[in-house]
Amino acid sequence: SHAEWAEAYRKGGAKLACLGSSDRIYGDSAETAALALKGAGAVRYLAGRPGDLEERLRHAGVTEFIYAGCDMHGALRRALSEAK
Repeated sequence: SHAEWAEAYRKGGAKLACLGSSDRIYGDSAETAALALKGAGAVRYLAGRPGDLEERLRHAGVTEFIYAGCDMHGALRRALSEAK
């Protein structure tokens, strides 16, 4: 469950979390997963293009989308900065 993910995140001591799945599962679960991780204090990334879900996912706390053709250098710089 998403609550279990959030608890595992808290216990793990990580500063970043990246959601990775298929478009179908993103449509069904990404928003609630992002909200759970947001509640746990995670800086949230999502692997893939957000498409029509972008506004909802950003509202749920996804701060960065990682996909082929994105500014990967910038994303990695921001991730390293946030992980400190």
